[in-house]
Amino acid sequence: PGAPAIDWWIAGDDRWYFPSREKTVRQSLLANTPVVETRMRVKGGDVCLRAYAVPVPTSSAMREVVVLEVENTTGVPCGVGFAVRPFGITADVPLHRISLGNGVVDVDGFPAIVLPRDPAGALAGTASDGDLADRAARGEAIAPSFAEVQCSEGLAQAVVVVPLAHRNRFRVVLPVPGGPSTGSADAGRFPRAVPPPENVARGWRAQVADLARFKVPDPRLQAVCDAAAPWLLATTNHPTASIGRSGWDDRDEPRWSHVAATAGALDRFGLPDRSAALLARAAAAFLDEPTGDASGLVAAFAAHVERTADRVFAEAVAECCVRISAARHPGAVAVDSNRRFLEATATVLDAAGESVGAARAVKSARRVVRANKADDTARVAVDVDPSGALDRAVRALEAGSGADAWAVLDAWLDSVAATVMWAETVDGKRSGPSVGLTSAVLSLVCDYFLTVRADAVRLVAHVPTAWFERPIEATGIVTPVGRGGYAVRWHGDRPAVLWDAAAGARLDPDLRVCAPGLDPTWVAHGATGEALLAPHIDSADRPVRGSRMIGLQIGPSRGAS
Repeated sequence: PGAPAIDWWIAGDDRWYFPSREKTVRQSLLANTPVVETRMRVKGGDVCLRAYAVPVPTSSAMREVVVLEVENTTGVPCGVGFAVRPFGITADVPLHRISLGNGVVDVDGFPAIVLPRDPAGALAGTASDGDLADRAARGEAIAPSFAEVQCSEGLAQAVVVVPLAHRNRFRVVLPVPGGPSTGSADAGRFPRAVPPPENVARGWRAQVADLARFKVPDPRLQAVCDAAAPWLLATTNHPTASIGRSGWDDRDEPRWSHVAATAGALDRFGLPDRSAALLARAAAAFLDEPTGDASGLVAAFAAHVERTADRVFAEAVAECCVRISAARHPGAVAVDSNRRFLEATATVLDAAGESVGAARAVKSARRVVRANKADDTARVAVDVDPSGALDRAVRALEAGSGADAWAVLDAWLDSVAATVMWAETVDGKRSGPSVGLTSAVLSLVCDYFLTVRADAVRLVAHVPTAWFERPIEATGIVTPVGRGGYAVRWHGDRPAVLWDAAAGARLDPDLRVCAPGLDPTWVAHGATGEALLAPHIDSADRPVRGSRMIGLQIGPSRGAS
């Protein structure tokens, strides 16, 4: 948000192609990593744009850039146009002055597009000159440069065109505003080395090798699970991203519940340091400007403390908990959960060594329960998904109704974007991708496969009929008792399960383990073990028939100790 739109256009053998207008545009993620591929059909084949962010070396420091790589897979050459226009992702962005020199498109003093060489064609103008795309389609982008254009209305725009031979690639870089060398001379120079997208994708996969992983029969869910950890890393990677503000969307008010949802997903996938940093920045932001209902932050603080037992973190956010508590008006919000909020506050204060404050919070929570005023409908899921669907799924899991939770998750999987993100619906219309909403769905996925309830570890909550006799695996999920994992294979109609809940100082040696999605009657004890369960029953109460065995190598979770 706040940056101009960078379009890419193709001058094909027969005509100009504009991705925003074509019906043959498809989008996907390269190896389910934050390398976005956009393919467009042109005469003779596909042209593919790959977009990804990387740090690149400069003479003074590492610089963050977004790389746009265009590959011509057709058998004939084409032209590639990179256009800068005053239309942002979430709102229009005024562009008052655009110039071109030494392969750099400068917009209001900032290098918006950096090319490795001068373009073969260029065109610029304002709204009064007509639509830039139409002018390019008429063949006006033939001059190698253009004079500086200025527009007091902020409607300046320009396009640069480079030739691209068949079976070749071409890259440009877009410097990220606010980086360490944005204002230096290096910002307007093409980097000495730009890694190809395949290397970047391999790097992302290497970074998440030890985080939560899943193997499931549903290809939609598998794609979401594979993309989740790299996406979480990429989303929370920028050190200057705003907290609950325009760093993630175009809202003016802080969105604390979205920050809380993102932290919850980071914790579950095994990124506690990233979660702690995010929540600490949120606490500092609230103390600096205490705006909006930040109750969800306290719940996130408490959940993080329960999973990590991090006293230093608890001490850092304790003051924020007290300030949020003082600013709350429990009676003003009908859906607010007083008991849950007070218990979360007590958890944080107790971990911070403030036993008196924790005792007061617990006492207040008990008074709320005795007065029967506790209303458990207020949670992060409600705030990030006003439709209430995610909250219904969370409630279903807590009530032991895995089938109902799956019905909600199944519907969400049908609506996921090709880039494995979910968009919010505002006034009946879908807006841009939502970090908080996507994080809330990812947390639901983790809890569906492994969670801790009432001193018991519950493995897979529900097994849809289509999953029968097919392997399931979930490893490295972080719960309040440690990192856990399990794997399932089938002996005919009988599922076999091997589990490993990472032992730790907080783990009950007689921990109960159940798998209601596989066998509602089965209960075991212990942090690790394996068992052959009863024949699985489908939705029609018939045993699953079959004599084949689907093999799966089973081992402890990667995070076990």
